[in-house]
Amino acid sequence: MRELTRLEEQAVIDYDREHHKPWNNMNRTRFYKFLTLEGDDVEVRTVACRYGKGHYAIRPVFMKEVQRCSVDTTRMFVKDVCSHPMSGYVVDWSREGLSKVPEWAADGWFGVGYQASSHIWKIRDRPVINPEVLQQTERFKYCAWQPSCGDILDYLKVYAAYPRVELLVKAGLEVMGCKSGFVAQLEKDKRLMRFVMDNIASIKEFRYGVDIIRLAYAKGIDLCEAMHRIADRRHFRGSRLPREIDATKALAYMRAHKVASAWDYARYLRDCKELGRDLSDTKVSFPIDLKARRDEIAAIKKEIERRKDANRRKEMDKAIATLAVNLARLENVKGPFAVVLPKKEADLKKEGKSLHHCVGDGVYADKIKSGGLVIAFIRRKRSRSSSFVTVSFDRKTRKVVQCYGLKNSKPDKRVLDFINGPFQRAAQRIKAI
Repeated sequence: MRELTRLEEQAVIDYDREHHKPWNNMNRTRFYKFLTLEGDDVEVRTVACRYGKGHYAIRPVFMKEVQRCSVDTTRMFVKDVCSHPMSGYVVDWSREGLSKVPEWAADGWFGVGYQASSHIWKIRDRPVINPEVLQQTERFKYCAWQPSCGDILDYLKVYAAYPRVELLVKAGLEVMGCKSGFVAQLEKDKRLMRFVMDNIASIKEFRYGVDIIRLAYAKGIDLCEAMHRIADRRHFRGSRLPREIDATKALAYMRAHKVASAWDYARYLRDCKELGRDLSDTKVSFPIDLKARRDEIAAIKKEIERRKDANRRKEMDKAIATLAVNLARLENVKGPFAVVLPKKEADLKKEGKSLHHCVGDGVYADKIKSGGLVIAFIRRKRSRSSSFVTVSFDRKTRKVVQCYGLKNSKPDKRVLDFINGPFQRAAQRIKAI
């Protein structure tokens, strides 16, 4: 893509001067779209403008191009602009002497992928200075774009793929001009197109969205009923109501039984589904006494979880005990300290609680069960039952990877000499996995 010429830049500056006086929003950056042609391809460029310093009547206008893309490319190119969640788009004006150099400043253009739904790098819905350029190409001269259609780049990309989108715009549905998925569906499904045309008056009057149109068409209902169904479903937004449940019936049930919390009701239904209950059975989905049924289902679920946890701990203890038997030679290491291997998961939890570190949080037990890690407790010989230092040994590299005392403190030199000496030599004789 070529750079903007001096005449094109001056056109942007003249437009800015005409529509914004220097005494209004003196230090605010304005963004505009400027169209250029490259053969039959239309290039959409976003330029930033800002007034310089000086008396308001003679303040100069500074302009720079911060974003460029074309209809036929799948990438956008950005320079000297970043996006902040709170402050929006921020332009680097340091080269013009209007701001400090920001941390994110970068030299030259960088490319990002174009996504119609992404707002990160798309400076949307800005005034288009020269839309008449579209009429200068054979490809876009019948394009019906207008500001109410949305971002011009989004619309032109849809128009390039589906030229019949202009029929929607000319029929008064310009807000759908950038809905690429819906336009593609209209292109393929003639019955849907006929449904839209038959209901175009009500769609325009009540501003029905694409989701309402799709639901009404799919279910064979009128648009008003579809709107109410979607509104009822949105009442359960965040509560994760199962899709098998009709939101309208669920809402009526809650009102009739004075159920205040949509989350509690939806959680009850999810628990029923998880336990294999048939949600099509109204006695399950819409019980007479919700509280009693919810407590019953919660108790069943709790008991299942308890059994699963007991089986998991049983398997874990068996794996840890088996490993301790196979590596029993480590407990016979000679030296000033004793080595104790954990025999069950409770030993790890007790060690972590005593030394205030994370060996008992469950992650290390899983690693021991998989066979990739060995945990050993270093104890004083006169008090083998008291926690002192915890060591972890990687069976793949056959090296000590961690060695911590109380509150993840570093052990003293005598302990480290024992671990790096006799213990390390004994551990290296363990068969690697």
